[in-house]
Amino acid sequence: MKKGIAILFALTMAMAFTKNSNAEDYEEELTSTVYENGVGKFVYTVRTGLRLHDKFTYQRTVLVDEYGDPLPRTQLQGAFVLLPGGASSTALYDLEPGDRSLIEYLAENGWDVYSYNPRTAGMSTLTCTLQKSIIGEWGMQRYVDDINIIRILASLRHGLERPAIGGLSLGAMLTIASLNEHPLLWKAAIIWDGTLYYDDEDLQEIYQEPCDDYADAVEAGDTIDTLSYTGLKSFWQAYRTNPTGWSLWSIAFCGFGYTNEECIYEFATNPQDPPLAEAPDYVYLAGNTDPGEFYFADEDLMDAAVAQFNNCEPIALMRDYYCGFAGSREFTDNLDGYYGPILTMRTGMGFGPHMSDNMAFFTNADYIDDHYEADFGHADYMVNEDYIDETADVILDWLDANAT
Repeated sequence: MKKGIAILFALTMAMAFTKNSNAEDYEEELTSTVYENGVGKFVYTVRTGLRLHDKFTYQRTVLVDEYGDPLPRTQLQGAFVLLPGGASSTALYDLEPGDRSLIEYLAENGWDVYSYNPRTAGMSTLTCTLQKSIIGEWGMQRYVDDINIIRILASLRHGLERPAIGGLSLGAMLTIASLNEHPLLWKAAIIWDGTLYYDDEDLQEIYQEPCDDYADAVEAGDTIDTLSYTGLKSFWQAYRTNPTGWSLWSIAFCGFGYTNEECIYEFATNPQDPPLAEAPDYVYLAGNTDPGEFYFADEDLMDAAVAQFNNCEPIALMRDYYCGFAGSREFTDNLDGYYGPILTMRTGMGFGPHMSDNMAFFTNADYIDDHYEADFGHADYMVNEDYIDETADVILDWLDANAT
């Protein structure tokens, strides 16, 4: 009983302090609205400073009334803050082929979804290059601070009720870091095939090199990666438009002697090793090279998922999660302060087999439910042909049961 009273008191004080301490740190403006099938998509720009790019956006997707206003919170299930994967934005969860938008599906079923667009979202490669200095400041803490503002706004719209939080891959890492920052201010969490820590000393040693390299790069002013995800976009486009030909990208990813089609299956379906991969035996998509096939992925969804990649990624952010893989506890040292429920969504060939090291820090979580797809590669939850049954319903059913 005393423990419960102490938690309630700490929660009340933390919410009040967090609200007040951030109240003058940002300004919010509604910048666009789209209505579709009884759902409103409200995009807000949040400014946190005077410089041009001291800002981020988020999208609120929610059921609306006949006047186009969001339904009152009493008619909604709750608020859910949804965080993007690497070099991605809200668009990752709003893929349109076959009406398989996760955020629309959750909103149609009563959830008030707040999806975060990182500060690089929408930037051209040229803009990224011109803003190298400010992007050097955008490490994981900058993302966590942005997400905390979204949490405050969602909570204010829901009578100070705590929102749930979750995301895929980088979104899982940001979920962990956000729980670490404010463990009492989140109601429930979905950690979806991602981690921020490995306990294995051999892995830590392997990942220490990119941790140090990225730290040195940021220090030297080399603050943006404009090649990795733009390269993947170009490579996928080459495969879709000219599968039997070769390209500079097929040579870059696989070497000479591969067509674009052969190389895409070679790259995506074969296990990748650290430090190039973010986990041992890491497979992007379950499949086969001979014959070339993806077992679960819908290529129309893949088209949309790849097309939405941002044109640059902050190296400071990459530094922070690689340093976590190397054993840093900067963003995982307070996870025993989280008391809510957790759903882990793990794949057998992505981060899934290696998430237990990080999950072990949640010693006081109310409970941890585990959803495991042993045959999935890392991205298969997001782009599989049975997306509603395999992914969206898993998330919806768990939120309905654990986060209302």
